[in-house]
Amino acid sequence: MVGASVGYTGSGAPSPTYESVCRGDGHTEAVRIEYNPSVLGYEELIRRFIEDPKVPNIYGKQNPQYQVAIWAVSNEQRLAALQVCAEVGKSIPVLDATAWYDAEARHQRFF
Repeated sequence: MVGASVGYTGSGAPSPTYESVCRGDGHTEAVRIEYNPSVLGYEELIRRFIEDPKVPNIYGKQNPQYQVAIWAVSNEQRLAALQVCAEVGKSIPVLDATAWYDAEARHQRFF
């Protein structure tokens, strides 16, 4: 992994904040991962995420604030993520990437 940032995605609501997400504006609290594909391929990145025991088993949860999902930025990523999910027997939603908003500085402790 090259880097990571915490933010909000998944809704058309403009300028989300932690408070607006908690009130249910439709965004999901998310982690954006930057990686070097020559060191770790996308499929392996997804596999490690899916198989990480710290990732809660709340796939498809109704509250979008806490859903576990993969936001694909291309059709190739979508197909790869779906294939890895099928291989490991997990049905994690693979969604279209939407606008990304960095979370407030106090939330940027994820790495």
